[in-house]
Amino acid sequence: MKKGGLMIFIALLALNIKAQVPYFGATVGRDKVFGYTSVKFRSGQNAMEDYTTIQFGVTDWLSFGTDLSTDKNTANHGLYACIGKAWNQWINTGTQVCWQSDLKDNYKYSNINAGFF
Repeated sequence: MKKGGLMIFIALLALNIKAQVPYFGATVGRDKVFGYTSVKFRSGQNAMEDYTTIQFGVTDWLSFGTDLSTDKNTANHGLYACIGKAWNQWINTGTQVCWQSDLKDNYKYSNINAGFF
């Protein structure tokens, strides 16, 4: 009974919490711009990683963007496209394909990343 009561309490608490949740599935929307940056420090290793992205919504389901990822050994630049749809407030689906190039090697092709959300 204690486990069931705890699960119900956590579920009710989760319904009432308002938090910023990453919005991966759907695109940003027509004529809207989304930007994000992240910095990670690794103590003891004298290392820092940085990731920055910006995307522009062409339609409600399609957006294009660019990103930059750097650390002490690498620097990559990517161009990407996102296709996605928000079915309702809680469910959205999408995919993203990103072509990445190595900035330290004359913009040489590095890899292609793909994600399904």
